[in-house]
Amino acid sequence: MGQGQAVVVGGGISGLLAALVLARNGYSVTVLEKEIEIGGACRSYRIDGYTVDTGPHVITKLRDGPLTRIMSRYFTLVPNFVEHEEYHVRKKDGSLRKLPLDIFEFLSTDIIPKRDKPKVAVALTEGITKMMMDPEKMNVSLWSYIKKYRLTKQTLKLVDAIAYFLTGVSMKECPAWRFFKGGGFWIDDEDEDGNDGHFHIVRKIGYFKKAMVHDRFPDHGYPLGGIGSITKAVEYSLKECGATINTEEEVKRINVDGRRVVSIETNKDEYKPDVVVYAAELIKLPSIMSDMPTELKKKIRTLKHVEAIVIWLGFEDKKGYFDYRGSEVYYEGRTPFWAVCTSNFDPSLAPKGKRLVGFGSVIRGKKSAKDYEKSMLDEIFSVFNGIEESVEMKHTQILRPEKAAVTVKAEFPGVANYLDNMFFVGTDVDQRSMGITKAAHSVISMAKAMNIW
Repeated sequence: MGQGQAVVVGGGISGLLAALVLARNGYSVTVLEKEIEIGGACRSYRIDGYTVDTGPHVITKLRDGPLTRIMSRYFTLVPNFVEHEEYHVRKKDGSLRKLPLDIFEFLSTDIIPKRDKPKVAVALTEGITKMMMDPEKMNVSLWSYIKKYRLTKQTLKLVDAIAYFLTGVSMKECPAWRFFKGGGFWIDDEDEDGNDGHFHIVRKIGYFKKAMVHDRFPDHGYPLGGIGSITKAVEYSLKECGATINTEEEVKRINVDGRRVVSIETNKDEYKPDVVVYAAELIKLPSIMSDMPTELKKKIRTLKHVEAIVIWLGFEDKKGYFDYRGSEVYYEGRTPFWAVCTSNFDPSLAPKGKRLVGFGSVIRGKKSAKDYEKSMLDEIFSVFNGIEESVEMKHTQILRPEKAAVTVKAEFPGVANYLDNMFFVGTDVDQRSMGITKAAHSVISMAKAMNIW
């Protein structure tokens, strides 16, 4: 039985997943995407014989997380994933170490000075205890939380780099709780059944044990064919259930009357849907929406956007720098980066015998993107001595890794409660996890709010 007409504003992965859930639950769905391509930051495309993603990606929570639950329920074809395996730290001399992921690993690693090891162990133990007993005390900046431990500059640089890669902002804006959750020291505040985080004390003690001895994220992975294979799978499933995807159609006005959206005007048409799902950037909503609820407007103003730079290099790895499967963080220089060799997960993404590596960094300070790119390339070629001569493909992307950074001041609005027939999905709606997993969390929350999950 039909549920009515639904319009999804935005054809990124958040909007496409939302559209699929709606279509599978009986709605007649139209997706409006202003660009010529769908998928947003979940796209792959060819450059000089290499298949690059829109930014480097690792998909989290593949064992029983939100994306897996959506795929198992609604996808006609499910992408194949390769296990991520190891997270590393690259030293300035080019050597590689495991990224410490639990308290005992921090005590044994050589990437931080000996004098800092007991301090870090105490800081982690205290933080986990607060997350268990009184999580509100961790709603402060990471810097505010750790400064009392008087860590060395070397350790602080590592902490700051991790903060940037978890949230897009420095440790002075990154919430302390986000570091503990994103780093695997604590579980997200809502489990898969939608509980609010007030778990039984025995379960919380189990999380404390997890922080002492971590299992190295066996549920993280990368999709064969590149990140765009996820978008292709959603698109295929949408076509099977009759949904319409309109590209190059930009929403110009969302008209509200009382507590309902009554019409949507685009550069091509006008729609009067029963349900609206907004999956585009929330920061743009006030300029196109009439009579926006005051509370929603206030929360949108707290959101912060950051720009990232990604440099893709295709080369012959003669010295074997990337003879591993996983990813790495480099933090010792002026331009820290996170690097993923995607051709190690799927060799078909690069010509035979070549590597394809995406180096990603948040653009910091007042440098232009061009200047930052130059500094970053200098850093890369310094750390990976000798690869410059064998680089045959270089491709740079400037993008927003997520639609809003998780900061101490940010008030993510959630999926509903502002208008009766309008819902919100995306990485600027939900604070849990990162990237596609974060988007999928918001879509499931939307479906629950609509009583269709």
